[in-house]
Amino acid sequence: MRVSGNDVLVDMPVRIGPVYQIFKSRTEGGYQYVDAKREAALRAKAERVAWRQLLRWVQAQNATIETDMVQAGEVLSVVSGVRRRCVVRMAIGD
Repeated sequence: MRVSGNDVLVDMPVRIGPVYQIFKSRTEGGYQYVDAKREAALRAKAERVAWRQLLRWVQAQNATIETDMVQAGEVLSVVSGVRRRCVVRMAIGD
């Protein structure tokens, strides 16, 4: 992404663990035993939801940038130092 004429690196982490914990707490019995098949399904769902939340956040931020309500550097965590191209790194982590 270009901010003030410079290419910048934007780091947007996706933390699946907190989303998984919410889904797990909503299962019947709360934090009681969840079998391996159900746990795998919950983790897969949490990953999809976490990525979708990031997508929607980025779309909302881009809308504010495109309408000149804000500049890109005002809404995104910007790390300078990338000169040749824009790099967006999205990390999956708990």
